Amino acid sequence: MSDTRALKRPIIEHLEPDNGKVDQTIIIGGQNLAGVQSVTFVDSHNNKKSGSNLKVISNDEVQVTVPKGLTSGVAQVTVTSPGGTSTPPTDFPIIG
Repeated sequence: MSDTRALKRPIIEHLEPDNGKVDQTIIIGGQNLAGVQSVTFVDSHNNKKSGSNLKVISNDEVQVTVPKGLTSGVAQVTVTSPGGTSTPPTDFPIIG
């Protein structure tokens, strides 16, 4: 039986850069990111895609590539870990 009390919900504080294109690598900064297992993007047309090349840099930073198949506009970014999910304060603009 695992002790889930130690799992903390991830918190996204910022995205770098603050906009981007598909196939571009971005940095997600925040707290409790060491356990991140996936990053999803949902664009304004409700296309849901998983980010690729996910790499946990530290407890405060995750690197991911913006997935193909998203349309220009804004996308909601969500990180998922055993502690829960989190979205940043603002959506991520996708530049076409």
